[in-house]
Amino acid sequence: MGCGLKSKEIFRFIYDRLKEFKLRILVIIMTMIFITIIGVITPLFGQKLFDEGILKGDYQRVLHYIVLIAGLFLLEQGIQFLQFTQYEYINRIIPYRLLKKAFQHSLDLKISYYRDNSFYKVINNTFSDMNYLSQVANADMIQTLVSIFKIIGGMIGLAIINWKMMLLTICIIPISLLLSHFFSAKKRKCFQDLLRENEKFSMWFSETLNGVELIKLWNLKKRKHLEFERFQQDVMKQNRKMAYLDNANGIADSGISFLLNYGLILLGAFYMMRGSLTIGGLYAFISYSALIIQPMELIAGVAGRVLSSMPSFERYMSYFRNDTEDNDSENKLILSDVMPIEKIVFDQVDFGYTEEIKLLKQISFSVHKGEKVAFIGLNGSGKSSILSLLLRLYEPDRGRILFGDVDINRIRLDEYRELFSVMTQHAHLLNDTIKNNINIREELSEEEIRQAAEIVMLKEYLAGLPDGMDTKVGYNGSKLSGGERQRIALARSLGKICRILVLDEATANFDLKVEQSFHEYVRNTERYDFIFIVTHRLDILKDMDRIFVLENGEIVESGSYQELIDKGIDIRELLLREENGNGSRN
Repeated sequence: MGCGLKSKEIFRFIYDRLKEFKLRILVIIMTMIFITIIGVITPLFGQKLFDEGILKGDYQRVLHYIVLIAGLFLLEQGIQFLQFTQYEYINRIIPYRLLKKAFQHSLDLKISYYRDNSFYKVINNTFSDMNYLSQVANADMIQTLVSIFKIIGGMIGLAIINWKMMLLTICIIPISLLLSHFFSAKKRKCFQDLLRENEKFSMWFSETLNGVELIKLWNLKKRKHLEFERFQQDVMKQNRKMAYLDNANGIADSGISFLLNYGLILLGAFYMMRGSLTIGGLYAFISYSALIIQPMELIAGVAGRVLSSMPSFERYMSYFRNDTEDNDSENKLILSDVMPIEKIVFDQVDFGYTEEIKLLKQISFSVHKGEKVAFIGLNGSGKSSILSLLLRLYEPDRGRILFGDVDINRIRLDEYRELFSVMTQHAHLLNDTIKNNINIREELSEEEIRQAAEIVMLKEYLAGLPDGMDTKVGYNGSKLSGGERQRIALARSLGKICRILVLDEATANFDLKVEQSFHEYVRNTERYDFIFIVTHRLDILKDMDRIFVLENGEIVESGSYQELIDKGIDIRELLLREENGNGSRN
């Protein structure tokens, strides 16, 4: 998994997450220094409480020292609350920043990443890894580091009481750290296996939900239940290993604390019987030892989490190594540098999702401003691939796409896509109202929304809905028919003010009346500089300035509808073959 990040790289990652909180960390350090000083002073007053007050029967001294200890306690609580406010802010902001960074990266990833990875897997891995990273790269790490002050304070207190007993405490520290390292290494391997099993289950679960209609129609529920049990048995097996390792680690830590506490009591009792240590001194010593033991346990715990969570670090960091779209705006041209666009050129373009299978081969053509062009061919001939390259969803393997003489990859991507309005056969609808799906960027006026809806004849349909434009469409338009979904998506595309209209089987689910209305719009509109259409509708092809015929990823003919007929191309037969599904995927 990943590139095998080393511990120093992980700690570098933690440092990068925490360095923006410098001022807050300084406040935490200062408060910890004050808390440590109070922690050193309080046991000394406790010692005097026993030796000079209780054992000598001096009630005034008992009361005096209790008041002092209570005052220190209240002061400590106030300082700890200030410290808590800093911890709370850091613990709240770090997960937000991690999630924000992952979300931004998810939007910047090339579309090819999502061909090989399900959305459910991406979501599951992102939240899982973010959760583990937040448990390490948070205020607990700061608390661990500043706990060194407590250890130093505890050591000073121990030395004041009895330096020999201090040596016993020091001897326990390396044993505790070795045990922590041993269990962390074990848990890291187990955690890596658990991540792998969870990822496999996530991919299976996503595929199952996406194919739920198939499962119902083919009565595959029993089979899917068995697959679920098999996946979960593997996950539970790894969870069981983790639980046993955590329990064994806890027993070992408790054992160390037990040995240290009662070892100190035994040694303290020995010194008391020899008259070299008072009861108050023993009380103070045990208090100081707690200043050392608790931070030691905290350090061991955080170190253990860092080491055992390394698989999450590796997966999280490898996610950010996936290729993203080119969003570098500093060295790119803006639209004003290339406007006006007089022609769009494909120059010897090759493309394929893999090196072995080429979807497009030596594609060359020019489209001039004002032209409306269409692409036809059997399924898998490369029609949609041409549009995907034009939209810069993918990049050519060879060749160039030009606006005039300028390679489109030299133009800022965000500005470039502002030129386009796109509609595909499987356009996505948001789980929102019809109105908000049409006005997706919240930039259209009520009149513009109405005009876009009228082009696809939504007016009559909306009149029959109780909530009209405010009707909720459901997840990806699940409450609508296929034709209704496409009409709303097309209205959205037509509402956008742009230079280039791209339509990929935009009317596949339209009834005849709606389709004729839209064809009339395409025939007469002069709103766009360029129109690119993939369609198997004969009526709209007749109104195209040029039609490109593709076969096996190559352009075999081009011309107007009548020119192709004159060349002997049977367009009607070709469209019938395409509609009947003779071919493979674009």
